[in-house]
Amino acid sequence: MRRCPHYGAKQGKGMEYITVVYSEDTNSATLCVDPLILERVAPSHLKDAVLDSLREMRIQERFIWHETLEELVAIALQSATKWEKPFREVIAHGIPPQHGRDSELAVFFPTTLKAGQELPGGRFDYKERDFVTLVSRGDLLASVTFPTRGEPGVDVFGNPLRANDGSLVHRIEFDPSSVRKEENETHREYFAVQNGSVRLRNNFLSVERSLVINHDVSIETGHIRTIGDVTIMGAVRSGCEVVTNGNITIQGDVEPGADLRGHHIHVKGICHGSARTTGNFTAMRTEHTTIFAAQNAFISSVFCCDITCANATIKEVCSSTIRASKLIRIDTVMASAGSNSHLIISHHFAIHQTINLYRSALAERLFESVIVSRESKVAEAQIAHNAPHTSKTDVSAMIRGNTLVGKLRTEMRAIHDEVAQKETLVLDFLKDKTGKIEVKRVAEGTVVFMYASTRKIDTVLHDIIFRYDPATCAIVIATLKASEGHNETP
Repeated sequence: MRRCPHYGAKQGKGMEYITVVYSEDTNSATLCVDPLILERVAPSHLKDAVLDSLREMRIQERFIWHETLEELVAIALQSATKWEKPFREVIAHGIPPQHGRDSELAVFFPTTLKAGQELPGGRFDYKERDFVTLVSRGDLLASVTFPTRGEPGVDVFGNPLRANDGSLVHRIEFDPSSVRKEENETHREYFAVQNGSVRLRNNFLSVERSLVINHDVSIETGHIRTIGDVTIMGAVRSGCEVVTNGNITIQGDVEPGADLRGHHIHVKGICHGSARTTGNFTAMRTEHTTIFAAQNAFISSVFCCDITCANATIKEVCSSTIRASKLIRIDTVMASAGSNSHLIISHHFAIHQTINLYRSALAERLFESVIVSRESKVAEAQIAHNAPHTSKTDVSAMIRGNTLVGKLRTEMRAIHDEVAQKETLVLDFLKDKTGKIEVKRVAEGTVVFMYASTRKIDTVLHDIIFRYDPATCAIVIATLKASEGHNETP
């Protein structure tokens, strides 16, 4: 803030009673007029005197606020005796510079974890934190608005005021294999090239099909729900879920209450909780675990588990239920005073779902056959109705030669053939009873169940194989010699 010079005082025009203070911060000038000026200048000439003073002070007239001058004159004319305090108001204002805006970043996915999610009934799940944000190909991920240029201003004396240009403060690097960019004059946009989980770390943007977690999956991360492979360098804590359509590899333990769902699952520590795979399940040791594997289960040690798969290869089993559709191969089934192990060969656990799908398709096609049959009968009746004086032989010939009737009959035969084929497939599913159980040592009390036939082992057996005999509907026990292969004996 500085006081503007004036020149009228030397000329005796009362200019010594007029003061103008200019503020560089607000780019404005403030007028201060002492009431004693009325001893030198009449109220009717006060406006001209102030204007002359402002011109001598080099304040440009285009910035002068004439409303302030009118207010000053009104006060002077109203009552000179009541004007005691100096008049102080803004008299001029320059044009401020318009500084440019810095770049702006807009991110269209969560960058911080949620505190949790409220559930019906007023409960709150603190593990629903959206640790992974899934995006689809073509989704807009982020946008950077470019900085703008500044526009200079002018002070009350007509001097230019410099304006600062905006800065590019957001610089986004990206993986060109998973993210593409589009830009115009005002902004730049980033789009996903593939489906996956989006990540923005240290200004690097990517869409990843595999996820590596360098710590435990716990309440800090919440549940993990993603697509692609997942590698967890720590453990999966109790109550947490890891769900993906890819493979899951866990370097640590899986605690009780945890839930794993993926294609292939491999646990290097001790596995508890539950696991469901569309492929293979592999672990060193499982305890109190429920496992559903669509293909194979490879485990070193199993204790108090319920395992369902197509093929099971296990070194040591104790107090567990092993259920497979093709093969169970175990080195040792240990004795247990509390609960004996159960080895079960039955149709694949998904076979009933498949059969239900076939039966649903059969019902749909059978319904269609009924409709086609009725349409054919209606067409035949219409032909007979249109020829009342024609013999039955001729009417039959007319029906056989009718294009619509022929088309409907062909369609009905195709439906019946398809239905018969699906019924055969369903029966073939249930007729397959070729599963077997190979055990190097099985403890007394172990229960073997194969296709609705049950046998309890009453003594310790070594190097044996269990098969199902469809002719007798009984379980057949044979010796298994590693050097000679399978050698069945009654």
